[in-house]
Amino acid sequence: MSTNFSTATAVPTEVDAVAVPVGEDCDVAGAVRSLSSNGSDGIWQQLAAALEQGGARSFLASTGFRGAVGETQSLLVDGRHILVVGTGAGVRSPGRVGDGQPTNDDLRLSGAALARASAQLR
Repeated sequence: MSTNFSTATAVPTEVDAVAVPVGEDCDVAGAVRSLSSNGSDGIWQQLAAALEQGGARSFLASTGFRGAVGETQSLLVDGRHILVVGTGAGVRSPGRVGDGQPTNDDLRLSGAALARASAQLR
């Protein structure tokens, strides 16, 4: 069974919360920026800039968030909840530098954590 993913190019104004997957680098601004192919003037780019200016990575570190699989942290930016979900570093194959993509199991566990955390935002 395959899973299809797509990215949004704008966040509808009626949306109050957005989930963003991040790895162990905790680069939430970079993760948000990667959600858009709209260029520098898109709403994702504006949100990423707000996260950078607000020191989101430092804030996440101060809360103990490390981007491990299944970790979640909620941020409030420009009136929107940003639910950051850790996807971990992934499995690194012996002898391969830079291989660290999340596995299917990592994503499944992160998705379950997202569902639990989303219920608390209501």
